[in-house]
Amino acid sequence: MRLHAVTMVRDEEDIIEVFARHTLHFVDELHVVVHRSLDGTKAILDCLAQEGLALNVTVSSDVAFRQGATLTALVRKSLQAGADFVFAIDADEFIRATSREELEGLLSAMPEGAVGGIPWQMYVPAPEDDPGDPNVLSRITHRRAEERKVLGKLALGRSFLNDESLHLLEGAHFVFEARGGEHFPLPLKWIRGLQLAHFPVRSIDQAIPKLLQRRWQRRIAWVDEPIARLVASGARSMFDRMTEIVLERGTLTPDELSWLAYAYNDDHRPGDAPPFGTYTHQLVHDPCVSLAGDLKYADRRSAPSAALYRWMDELVSQGRGSSRASDVPATPAQTVEDRARTFSSQAYLSSYSYRKT
Repeated sequence: MRLHAVTMVRDEEDIIEVFARHTLHFVDELHVVVHRSLDGTKAILDCLAQEGLALNVTVSSDVAFRQGATLTALVRKSLQAGADFVFAIDADEFIRATSREELEGLLSAMPEGAVGGIPWQMYVPAPEDDPGDPNVLSRITHRRAEERKVLGKLALGRSFLNDESLHLLEGAHFVFEARGGEHFPLPLKWIRGLQLAHFPVRSIDQAIPKLLQRRWQRRIAWVDEPIARLVASGARSMFDRMTEIVLERGTLTPDELSWLAYAYNDDHRPGDAPPFGTYTHQLVHDPCVSLAGDLKYADRRSAPSAALYRWMDELVSQGRGSSRASDVPATPAQTVEDRARTFSSQAYLSSYSYRKT
């Protein structure tokens, strides 16, 4: 069985080496698109490629973060090259399986034509974590005991190649089918026994630039119309709340950082923000075993804020103004695979699965 993984990254120098080495224990090839990176991400990937790792690295200079179109094209390219399954994952997501053989067995058991879902396990940094440990998998070892919202990423088989109406959108959490001018999420077949360890929040220095870039990027060049409409409708997340704290105070406390990770994918409406609360009793100690081996390029990392400053300087140099998500045109000009379509925000929201706590 041939397995590939595809990802689109930006400023991920603190985690990209661990991700690449770990992922390549499970897949034959890893395809990475580096989108306008301003830190050491590309340099580290180049070093890994020079070692002989099965990496295919390309660079995107597009102002907009066209993740949906990019990953759709990468998945199809991998399948055309002979891959039996392709994982569409982010650089902060780590495959959890005991071996390559076990992984192939789980994929072989999937029904023909099914869209494979790999559920997240959300890892939460703690104040007592060792800041000097460059390997996120050995540094952050606690996760949520139960995921209240079942969300994850995709394992795509050859049926994705054979149906041109299928495509991914920003986030790559679902496969959508274009039908009658709209897109509809296809049901996922969750792969039992397989998880993705998710580390979206890793330190205060990493989180603050991530929060601010996400806010500003959406205002400047947000291209996935369904998500733009969802944002414009008033849906908010813990990301939005933490961004407001950063803009007000300039930083986060260690407890706020942990709460951001714990409630990472919780959504709410304005005026109905979830309160901060005690969560440590809802965590379990469950380290994700690192298959990355010794890290060689931790010294290539820079101060996380430096990339944010370079990004801001680049925007000023280009003389770009900002626009609100609600100002995104109903049908912005995009690539064929990512062309905006009429979309129901309710359909998008209803495609999530929830568990009661």
